[in-house]
Amino acid sequence: MAIAFDNATTGTVTLPTTTVTYTHTAAGDNRCAVVGASYFDSPAPNPTCSYDSVSMTQEVRVNDAGVSQAALFSLVAPGTGTNVDVTVADCGVQGGVSSGCCTFTGVAQADPTRATAAASDLTVAVTSAADDWCMDNYSHALDGTPDASQTERFSALQGGRYADSSTEIATGASTTMSWTDGVANGTVAVSLIPAAAAPPIPAGTLMGQAFM
Repeated sequence: MAIAFDNATTGTVTLPTTTVTYTHTAAGDNRCAVVGASYFDSPAPNPTCSYDSVSMTQEVRVNDAGVSQAALFSLVAPGTGTNVDVTVADCGVQGGVSSGCCTFTGVAQADPTRATAAASDLTVAVTSAADDWCMDNYSHALDGTPDASQTERFSALQGGRYADSSTEIATGASTTMSWTDGVANGTVAVSLIPAAAAPPIPAGTLMGQAFM
């Protein structure tokens, strides 16, 4: 089963508030929600995230000591109701919070992520396999432009920090995601594994039963 993009929404909050809440709507089968967040404080905070009050897994974060920090969270089978609350909390008070949520269909449900990566740079390389979908979140002071191989999914700004995100369909064992804006802050990425295709029904069977 191939992964497909479903929807994207964003939310921001200004300092000194440390929590942002916004709404998202998801639909489709074998769903996975991935939330990116950009923020700043010193010492670096360790944010949390929930989708419709269900805790999400923090997949990866990067703590650039000077300017920006970023994190990605995931949740399989997120609720399909309209205007579901996405909440990113504990993000620190110095720079506000910028965040976005993407949902995908066709993602493996038992273990949706193959690998994660983080870098205090414009570029990050994440381990992948052909047909994985890789998603990044870039935290920086200027609005970035993704590489031509990537599709931008959201851009949110608050407190001088963008949360920019893109996706790329992997073609091999490593996928490099990069942005152009001249400022090297922090980039995080995750690769999502496609759901296994349903096995074919053997010839000579009907609804799983052999027939003559």
